[in-house]
Amino acid sequence: MKKTAALTLAIAIGLMGTQAAFAGQAPVNPKGAPVNVLNTTTSISVDGKQVEGSFLMQGEVVMLPVRTVMEELGYKLKWNHETKLVEMTQQNQSLTITVNEDRYTLNKMIRELGKAPVLNNNELYVPSAFLTELVQVTAEVVDGHLQIATELKQDKPQDGKQHFVITVNHEGLGTGDWLGTADDDGVWVPIQPIAEALGYQMVEDESYDLVLRQGARTVMVNEGEKTAGVNRMLVHVEHAPKQINGAMHVVLEDLNPLFNVKTGVDVTGVIGVVSEDGTSTEKPDTEVPQDGKLHYVLVVEDEGIDPREANVYEANETVMIPVQMVGEALGYEVVQDENYDLVLRQGVRTIMLQEGKQEAGVNRMLVHLQTAPELKEGALYIGMEGLQELFGAAAMMDETGVITIRVAK
Repeated sequence: MKKTAALTLAIAIGLMGTQAAFAGQAPVNPKGAPVNVLNTTTSISVDGKQVEGSFLMQGEVVMLPVRTVMEELGYKLKWNHETKLVEMTQQNQSLTITVNEDRYTLNKMIRELGKAPVLNNNELYVPSAFLTELVQVTAEVVDGHLQIATELKQDKPQDGKQHFVITVNHEGLGTGDWLGTADDDGVWVPIQPIAEALGYQMVEDESYDLVLRQGARTVMVNEGEKTAGVNRMLVHVEHAPKQINGAMHVVLEDLNPLFNVKTGVDVTGVIGVVSEDGTSTEKPDTEVPQDGKLHYVLVVEDEGIDPREANVYEANETVMIPVQMVGEALGYEVVQDENYDLVLRQGVRTIMLQEGKQEAGVNRMLVHLQTAPELKEGALYIGMEGLQELFGAAAMMDETGVITIRVAK
């Protein structure tokens, strides 16, 4: 909750002067109900544009009007009077909140923020952590004014819209430095890591900026030149290669004349590169994501997992993750134990799971999982939120379905 702590500090600094000056006038509510602190100075802006309404304080937590802010951010809101639930949607992202329940969902993944939404004068308010942790925008109080900006505190998607992830022959390259980036010419991808995933090796040659070789095939490219060498032939690419962040990139479609591959980008930004060996007719599936909404990609410690093997799916209002696959990617080994459906061990840490049981063993302690493990196609799956309890791993999912899992070092 580093973001929440940072925002609380910013609030304290931003309101320190005005609270001191108006200490005698500011309303105080010992029960901690939301109160408006200095009506004339609690305004809100989104990307520099003043919006209707003001924020409230509940203890040290900033509470903001969800309808006004989310509509300004481009979300559509739907209110269910019977359940007191609000659903907010924008493209591939769906969020829900329920009045007086610290139970928020992002693409069906349940989160707790330490503060429930509250009604105040027929207006629904949510804590600022809803913006910083789920919507992924910045929020800062400066001189009693809440400034909201859509520039992400986390890594911003390369083109401001799509978060591209590259898979080569269905194996992910991870989300470190090897991501696609888009401009008016198309989607640009890094040549060297893709070529190495295809089995090429880099060769030193002072005549070219980049030379790659696999068996009898040699590919030679120069920055800024639309003519490249493939063996002893010259081939034409539509857009001249260029350097991006110190790596040579080409437009995705230009990979075909260089490496004889099929390429495609699905609607969630997953880039597929598949070898065209003369016998394979398989193409990257770009029409419909695997679940009809999101094409989930697992990235564990910056290493991608083949989406076909992971087969992530939605159930029980959460996203279900193959626990053995994640555990092995984190360095755990499977241990045979007839008393459990799955036992994983790494060093002195042992995890014990059984299908349908929410109680799991971690070392000699029992932990409660929000969603009971499920068996599907021979593999045991757990809810995404259970990764923290079992592995001490943080899991975040962006709006394109890329799930990043990391263990704090």
